[in-house]
Amino acid sequence: MALHRCKLIWTSLRILCLMIVFDRGKSASCSSIPAAEPHANSSSPTAEAVSATLSAWEGASVSLECNVDGSPDPCVVWVSPNFDFITSENASGRFEVDGNNVLTIKDLTQSDAGTYRCKATNALGTAEAEINLDIASMAILLAVIFSFVACIIVVALVSVWKYRRSKKRRSIVPEEELKMRELRRQTMANGGPSGQPNGEASGVV
Repeated sequence: MALHRCKLIWTSLRILCLMIVFDRGKSASCSSIPAAEPHANSSSPTAEAVSATLSAWEGASVSLECNVDGSPDPCVVWVSPNFDFITSENASGRFEVDGNNVLTIKDLTQSDAGTYRCKATNALGTAEAEINLDIASMAILLAVIFSFVACIIVVALVSVWKYRRSKKRRSIVPEEELKMRELRRQTMANGGPSGQPNGEASGVV
């Protein structure tokens, strides 16, 4: 009896797991892919990233673009670095997918960084493109701004200090220079180096 109960529990768990996997696969494949009609214009899907690498600041918004083509029109699914499937039908919160299959992420965090895959699928096959998203921390930006401002302040203070120092030096005359100036003034007042007054040194009677 206990053996039958274990088998029943194990079977129920397997059924539950299959239901979860099926539901996840259904949302990832845009419900159902219509069968391809054989005609000359049929083509397998193609996917090409507009930018293979994107960088954005933490807290900002970024748009991931993927050019998709194919006939019949392929279904487009975005796969996040955490393997979450994002479509125009289930996108919510910070994630949006518009009619052109552009994935927009708002209020970026460090956990949003990584490789995003754009998967295009129709009845003839699947194609995908990858976009690597780098998130720069706001702490780094603030540190860079603070360092830049600090450098400007230091340079300004050093310049002011040098200017005041040079001005002070020019305003202070050494004592020896003052004595020499006074001696020259007295010499000129006495008529020159000979000590004779002006007018008498010429020998005029």
